[in-house]
Amino acid sequence: MRLPGLALGLVPWALFLVMPHRGGDQALLFSSILTGFVALVLTHWTRGRAGIKWLGAAAVLTFVGFAAASLLSVPSTTWLPEYASGIALFVLAVVMATSTLGVTFTEQYARESLPKEYWGAPRLRSLNVRISATWAVCTFAAALSTTVAAVVTDPFSKYFALTWIVPVCLVLFASRYTATSLGALTSRT
Repeated sequence: MRLPGLALGLVPWALFLVMPHRGGDQALLFSSILTGFVALVLTHWTRGRAGIKWLGAAAVLTFVGFAAASLLSVPSTTWLPEYASGIALFVLAVVMATSTLGVTFTEQYARESLPKEYWGAPRLRSLNVRISATWAVCTFAAALSTTVAAVVTDPFSKYFALTWIVPVCLVLFASRYTATSLGALTSRT
């Protein structure tokens, strides 16, 4: 698996998380439309020989869903913009965890750089299940962190820690675990 390919799959999700959702009635709508468009373009561009990836398809559906929900919601509704980041991360965690039951989302990216004869190898499958499960757990923890941050109103330092520091540390941990696991696999072969 190439980490840059996986990173491209996470771009729409990361973009949505850094965009403002609470800046008035149209902020969530704008960020959802923009991120949905980016997800659609990246999904089409990265489909390669292994087809459409889990992360891309889920991103398109999720952000189109957010756009529709923000169009249909009452303008004074504040819960959707407040919890949009947490909801997006929970959806992403479910997609990542569900993928471990079949072809994992990390295996989809691995297939882009591996010959087809290795696609069903038990050792590779086991590695990708572990990596995907690690990403799912870290994403779920980040979802919990951002959801808790939505109810923390004071002080700013707690909100900042819960919405930025904790999720970034979790992503760094999952990235490092992925790189270490891939390094261990290639050193044994």
